[in-house]
This record gives sequence, structure tokens and C-alpha cells, in this order.
Amino acid sequence: MQALLNAPDITTKKGLRDRAIIAVLLGCGLRRSEVAALTLKHIQQRDGRWCIVDLVGKHGRVRTVPMPTWVKVAIDTCGRVPPAWWTAYAISFWMPQAVKSLSDYSNTVVGLLVMIPYIAGLATTLLVSRSSDRRLERRYHAAIPLIGGGIALTLLGTTSSPWLSITLWCLATMGNCGFWGPFWSLPSDSLAGSAAAAGIALITAVGSLGGFVGPPIVGAAASGPGGIYRGLAVAGVSFFVSAVLAVLLPKKAIKSS
Repeated sequence: MQALLNAPDITTKKGLRDRAIIAVLLGCGLRRSEVAALTLKHIQQRDGRWCIVDLVGKHGRVRTVPMPTWVKVAIDTCGRVPPAWWTAYAISFWMPQAVKSLSDYSNTVVGLLVMIPYIAGLATTLLVSRSSDRRLERRYHAAIPLIGGGIALTLLGTTSSPWLSITLWCLATMGNCGFWGPFWSLPSDSLAGSAAAAGIALITAVGSLGGFVGPPIVGAAASGPGGIYRGLAVAGVSFFVSAVLAVLLPKKAIKSS
């Protein structure tokens, strides 16, 4: 059982999600169909213990299932937002809606179209990370993708063409994905030993705060004039700010233990 729980890569959001699903399957004995229908509303406290309530199982039977503490911890961990992912959430939340609003394509076609930016993002991650390692340079390899992604996000509201919109979404996703490799190399390049551990912990803490306040800010901006594209422009500004901060880092790494 432990081998199954340790199989997902918990350094990624998908890995945390997969680990939480495995934990629910193993710890609560749910069927796949029951897990697929599960929402956070089903998870409640009863008599001081966590349970899955009002669960509709086989033959329509409704039951309450006790939830072990370690399963609840896995679910809570899945819900934590890693550093600076709130702009990535802005992309994943609103890209399908934005593409759909510019066309009369079916949901299936829209789903296929929004796959294209993520394929481009995957290629960018590999290329930028490889270039950064080969040149042993981090700051500009982190900043340049962010600038490109920020420009793309701010220009999304200027086009009514679905294909040009997809192109801009590709650039935005490439900027977001290309940033991560060089960014996470910076703490270990600049710090060593316990200082590196403390630095990574601080980045995670600040990033989690950004993940909490960021989506509501984008949503509030999207509710005003300009709609969704105004909110995406706000997310683009966060890319520009991040790029400036990356460039302002010391050129030469100073190791500290």
C-alpha cells in the first residue's frame, strides 16, 4: 500500500492530486465511480471524526464512510497551491471559456484546441531548462519567458480571432512553463545547507499566500469593464513583476551555509 502512495510525483500538482485519489481509494474503500462523484461537500466532521457523508454507492444506497486522518492529510495537501501557480490557474480556468466565447466550436473541439498550448509549454520547459543548464545562467532564462507570457496575456483582449487567440495562449503557457526550471534552480545556486532549505521554505510560504489571494484578484478584475480579459491582463502584470525581480537577483551566486 505504501508503494502505491509513494508512486505519484508529489512535487507536482497532478502528483498531489493522484496521491489524494489513491489515499481515498485505499483508506476509505471507495469504488472508482464513487471517487469520481466525490466533492468537498461530502467530507464533513461527525462526532469529532472526519467522514464521507451522503455517499451514493451501488444500487443507489446512501452511506457514511469514516475517513482516516492520513487520508484527510493527503486531501488537504492536494489543496495547497505551490509557489506562483495562481497565474497558471488563471490560464487553466479561463482559457477554455475565452476560446469558446470567440467561436461556435463544440466543447470537444474547444477541448482539443486548448491542448495545443500545453504541448507548446511542455516543449518550452525542456528547451529552456536545457539551455539554462548548458549556459549555467538562471536569471534571464527565468525572466524572458515571463516577459513573453505577460505580453501574450495582456494582448488577449485585442483579438476576436480564435486562432490568433490560441497563438497568444500558446505564448502565455510557454512563458509560464519555461519559467519553472530556472526558477527552482536559483535557491540551490545561491544558498547552501540549511540556508537553502530555509530559502525554499520561504518561497513556498510566500507562493502559497499568492495562490490564496491571486485568483480572487483576477476574478474581481474580470467582473469590471473588459471582462475576463481585464483579469488576464492583471495576471500578465504579475509576470512582468516576477521578471523584474528575477533580473534584480545577484549575477554571481553567493553560497551560504
